[in-house]
Amino acid sequence: MEQSPGTNPAFGGNGGNGGTAPSLTEQAKQQTQQVVEQTRQKIGEAADQAKEQMKSQLTSQKDRAAEGLESVAQALQHTGEQLRQQNQVVGQYAETIAEQVERWSGFLRDQNVDQIVAEAENLARRQPAVFLGGAFALGFLAARFLKSSRPPQYDYAYTGYTAGTEGAVLYPQPSGTNLRTAPME
Repeated sequence: MEQSPGTNPAFGGNGGNGGTAPSLTEQAKQQTQQVVEQTRQKIGEAADQAKEQMKSQLTSQKDRAAEGLESVAQALQHTGEQLRQQNQVVGQYAETIAEQVERWSGFLRDQNVDQIVAEAENLARRQPAVFLGGAFALGFLAARFLKSSRPPQYDYAYTGYTAGTEGAVLYPQPSGTNLRTAPME
């Protein structure tokens, strides 16, 4: 008996069983949908886990920033008290700045990460120029801090004979500086 593609299970047919069993195509579709759904769930779980880790890191950094600002505020307050003895106006400015820094520290300490992000979004909507200027200033300060905190890089120069510098030794200098020579002893 010859089977046609509609009745042969090898061709995706139902084998002539009256259509009660799902075809191979339907089974493959169901399995694919299950795999897709499981993949979506795993991706969602991974995204949630990454979001929680990021939030935890941001909370830790926020707390460290609040502590740092509090230390700066205390130092400014102390400096303001000392300056007030010498110059009333300068001391008053330093104390005013210390109070403002203390308020920022308190804001960071009292708010959670989601609230801070919401405040930043609101500021960006209300005053985009101020927000962009502040972002630029923070980026500039961060770059300066990172640049100043890394150890100097040294370029090592060739110490062989060069016209006009016979008997000179080239010493390594921080990157971006001219090489200086010193006579050999």
